[in-house]
Amino acid sequence: MWAPQVAGLASDYDLVRPDLRGYGKTPLPPEPYSQRADLLALLDHLGLGQVTIVGCSMAGAIAIDFTLEHPDRVDALVLIGPGISGARFARADAKLFAEATPPKRRRISTL
Repeated sequence: MWAPQVAGLASDYDLVRPDLRGYGKTPLPPEPYSQRADLLALLDHLGLGQVTIVGCSMAGAIAIDFTLEHPDRVDALVLIGPGISGARFARADAKLFAEATPPKRRRISTL
């Protein structure tokens, strides 16, 4: 999903595009783990201090939580439709999601 953006940004920025565990080519381990701890370990391993983090959807939630835990490591945060960890949705929210979800495309037959 990020390939077109990376191609456009790579000439102007140094980029690190890690796979989250269980996504891309990264396996999901059998034991508990922390995506935020993984990100911190990666930044430390690469010798990176402050970075700009871009996160979409679930990665956006991870980016928010990481920034709250390690504000000294983040100089900018770019969020695209982020999730919010700890959010609990009520039954009434289902109607809001239904209204925001586009209807399925109908097939139209022509003769």
